[in-house]
Amino acid sequence: MGTLTGSKTILQMLNRLGHTISYDEVKGIETEFAYTCSYENVETPDGMRLEDGYGTGLAWDNYDVNILHATVGICYQNKSPQAYQSENVEMRVGRKRRRFDGSERDIQPFCIPLKRAKFQLDYPSDEESHSPIKLQNIDFHWFLQSTQAKMPLFTGYYSNFVRDNLPQQTICYMEPISAFPTRNDVVREAMNRSLKVADETRQEYATVTYDLAVALKAYSIQVLEAPRFDNLLILLGNFHLELSLFGAIDTFLDESGAGYLLTESGVLAEGSLTGFIGGKFYNRCTRVHQILANTMERLLYQQYVNTKPSDDIDELMMIVENAPSDQLMTEQYLQENETFQNHLSSYDTYFNEVMNGRLGPTASFWAMYIFMVNRLYRDLQLAVRTNDVSLYVSLLPAVVDIFFGLNRPNYARWGSLFFHNLKNCNDRIRELLDLGAFSIRRTGRNFARSSIDMTLEQTVNRDAASPMRGMVSYRNSDNAMRRWSITTTQRRMSVSELRNLLGMESGEHPAKQLCPGRIKKDNSAMSALTDTVTNACDPFTNPATESNKLLNIATGKSASDGTQVYLLKALQRGHEKHQKFQNECAEDNQRFLKRIS
Repeated sequence: MGTLTGSKTILQMLNRLGHTISYDEVKGIETEFAYTCSYENVETPDGMRLEDGYGTGLAWDNYDVNILHATVGICYQNKSPQAYQSENVEMRVGRKRRRFDGSERDIQPFCIPLKRAKFQLDYPSDEESHSPIKLQNIDFHWFLQSTQAKMPLFTGYYSNFVRDNLPQQTICYMEPISAFPTRNDVVREAMNRSLKVADETRQEYATVTYDLAVALKAYSIQVLEAPRFDNLLILLGNFHLELSLFGAIDTFLDESGAGYLLTESGVLAEGSLTGFIGGKFYNRCTRVHQILANTMERLLYQQYVNTKPSDDIDELMMIVENAPSDQLMTEQYLQENETFQNHLSSYDTYFNEVMNGRLGPTASFWAMYIFMVNRLYRDLQLAVRTNDVSLYVSLLPAVVDIFFGLNRPNYARWGSLFFHNLKNCNDRIRELLDLGAFSIRRTGRNFARSSIDMTLEQTVNRDAASPMRGMVSYRNSDNAMRRWSITTTQRRMSVSELRNLLGMESGEHPAKQLCPGRIKKDNSAMSALTDTVTNACDPFTNPATESNKLLNIATGKSASDGTQVYLLKALQRGHEKHQKFQNECAEDNQRFLKRIS
């Protein structure tokens, strides 16, 4: 009850009614847990196996509430089929200790200026320069079905086809550092602790995930202190990378009329528009962008259908309806069907032609938006949710192109280095990532893996921020903060045992997008948005296709010549800037930190 509520008053009331032990006894038990689970000179949290082969990784982030500033972290590894028991458990007889006296740890100062770091990138390869992102068989199969019947959004639909063969993962909290995570000495300390965890779990290499503000310092320290941190792979958190991508896409959409149409159709409330345009709310951005992009692609596909004989379209829909439900059989069926492949190739060609201006500037603009959401972002999610490192590496250059093209210089610069390091990491690190260290699976559901930094936000940061159960109330005591982190695993196990005893432990739930109510809501939103766009200005029909100006599809106002060129050339310009930056950094190792022009 102490873990569930965090309330001293509730425990006192239940204790006086004779149902629980007292609050002081609860805290005494927590303290004994902390002493039992904290081993001298051991960084790995209790609950982790000190063995190789479990894909152990770490992540660190900032926790900042009121006057409390701390660096918090998680350690994760694959679960083993065999139950794990802590070693070296000592039984203590006597009065329980109420206070936890953790050992104070000194952080070694780091005084080298980070501007001295030198980075050298590879010359861009032909594969990076000419690797088109195309519509996949399953994507097109889902899209065709969604034009005829009510279907879940792609994430929910695809969860029926994916079988995640990697095990679920255990997540434990690292001992917090009572200092800002962006301090150079704190970044170095977190890197040292990450290497020590890898050593204790008998891994030759370690992976650690940061957001951009910390990662850029970690990259510099890694170079300045080489070869000390050569066995540490620093990952740029995909959750924060996606938020930056949303910000770039929303910059692209600004003044396009999308905001007005979303609010007018009821897809987005007026008060939520600012957060959506700013790319600040992840779940809202994910859902609304999928709805908007799918609506626009349906309108585009209708124009494509108008160019084809009706008999061909009828034959295609018969093929889609007769596809088997099993994933492997469906992919094989679609891959071997010549009619389906010809239609897919033909539509892909038509889509690229529209992007290049076949139906005018307005249609080209919205085709670019569809590409960014329904091609690039969808595949990025697929790579993370399936722990597909190779797919992720193949997509990163296109993501960085968008950062260069739409004025996101920090992610453009450090994203280029992240891609370089991930692409060139050795086979042992790639094996570690493929074991599951690249993303985290917290449930037994398929296609439910999440980004490492998102998991950190949803676990230690969320728990720490709880006014009742978190460590906000311990902000004046470093030892109390340590006790809270160290005992998290034991407290969660106690709660799970209590739920099982009372028959309250719920089973796995299906993906949220598969719930009937959610399917109905999403399809109603797309229908309403389609009607609103059609009544305002369909970008793929007259008069938009007859105009040589980029039009706001809500007001009909045309963009200035400078704005039109800036938006329609964004992807091309970003690719050229990215290539130029890579070439310059390959030739001069002092170029990397200079201004991006």
